[in-house]
Amino acid sequence: MVPGAEPANIVISSAIMVHMSDPTFFLEFLGSMTKRLLFIYSAFEDTDVFRVTYEGPRLHHDAKAKFPLCFSGRTMISTSLFHFAMNELGFTRVIEAPQLVRLPPEPYRAYIAIKD
Repeated sequence: MVPGAEPANIVISSAIMVHMSDPTFFLEFLGSMTKRLLFIYSAFEDTDVFRVTYEGPRLHHDAKAKFPLCFSGRTMISTSLFHFAMNELGFTRVIEAPQLVRLPPEPYRAYIAIKD
């Protein structure tokens, strides 16, 4: 939790997870802050394998960052890991949002996860 932050009905995470060195903890945080609906836009790898993929250390941000914070650019999780995480965190429905406007190319996707 973030001190002073209260869970909200709607939580939005747009291109944040790609900068996380451990996206599983970030997903847990998002789940704990979401009462009803989570919108997440990030990079995903379409595979049935539970996987976290890193582009490489220190490629985009702090050149002096120490491990594991040195992974801060284009961190990606597999779609299967994402769906598993959403289920574990109490989301009952996950919908891939259609791309209505030109956004960065694959592997970026948008999902809406709902807690009933």
